[in-house]
Amino acid sequence: MFIRFKPQPPSDAAPITTADASSIHAIEIKQADGILRLNKSSDQWLVSGTLTLPADEYRVKEILRLLSLPSDTQYAASEVDLAELGLDPATTLVTFNDVDVALGATHPLDQKRYVLVDNTVHLVDSFQVPTLTVESSELVSKKLIQQVSALIRIDTGDYLLEKQEGSRGPR
Repeated sequence: MFIRFKPQPPSDAAPITTADASSIHAIEIKQADGILRLNKSSDQWLVSGTLTLPADEYRVKEILRLLSLPSDTQYAASEVDLAELGLDPATTLVTFNDVDVALGATHPLDQKRYVLVDNTVHLVDSFQVPTLTVESSELVSKKLIQQVSALIRIDTGDYLLEKQEGSRGPR
């Protein structure tokens, strides 16, 4: 058996927010079991908590992608029952600087996710919504060495290897 999926044509739908991901410097994820904060320091995202550690760049980009998800359908929040849609209270609330994106339930027929932004309920494709967690270990970078730095000294206790000014390395 052979299954072939056709790529979907690009959506003409407007994004759920007009916020520019490059202007975001703080992200807060609230769920029933806790709050997770990410802050941008110069060009690096950091997971704030007991320890402040570098965030996984891919995971942060996935979270920032929430801002530009295409909205298939929109409803005024005053015209729907937010509790019935899983938006009052929301299962997950993501705050980008001062923009709140509330994630609610999934529509039972087409599996689209209800998302509340600025008093407007949007329906978005569920598969485009990243899995969010408030476990900081899930968002911390897994790189063993975060920054490339010049090695200038190795001290083993018995031996000392040190780079001398002007040396170019072994000959």
